[in-house]
Amino acid sequence: MENGTYSRRTVDLTKWEIKKFVPFLFDSSLYGSIGCGYSVISTLTGESPFSLKKKNKNSEHCSDEFVIKRIKLKGFKVLPITKCLVSNTKSDYIYDKIKDYHCLLMSQLYKKAEASWTISVFGKIYHNYMAYDLKPLEFVNRPIVSAFLISRKDWK
Repeated sequence: MENGTYSRRTVDLTKWEIKKFVPFLFDSSLYGSIGCGYSVISTLTGESPFSLKKKNKNSEHCSDEFVIKRIKLKGFKVLPITKCLVSNTKSDYIYDKIKDYHCLLMSQLYKKAEASWTISVFGKIYHNYMAYDLKPLEFVNRPIVSAFLISRKDWK
C-alpha cells in the first residue's frame, strides 16, 4: 500500500460507507481460472470476464489502471487508500476510519511476485467468485499492495 502524504485536511470516509453490496458471482468452476483481475471487475459490474480479457489484449495481468478504469466506466466512485490517508488525524483517540461497511478493493500479495485482486466488505473477502469470512490475520498473511475504497449511488 502506498505511503501517500499528509495534508492539512482529513478525508471524511463516512461518505464512502455503503448499506448494500450487490456482487455478480459467476460459476467459479467455469470462470474461476480466468484471472483475479477480470473476476474482480465482473464481480462488481456483471461484465463478462472473457470480454474484459479481450479488452485487455488477452493479458493474464490486470494493472491497477485497467481495473480502476473499467469500474469507473460502470459508475463506481474510487478513492485510493494510502497509509497517510487512514492515519491522518488530530485526535488523541485512535479509531477505525475504514469499517466493515466500506467496500475495499485490494490487490494483495499472495505469493512471491504475484498479487491477486480481492474485495472486502461486510466481514467477507471475495476472490475469484468465492466469498470467505474475513480472518483477523488476512492482511498479515496476504499484505495489501494497493487499496481503494469503492462505492456506487445504488449501494447507499
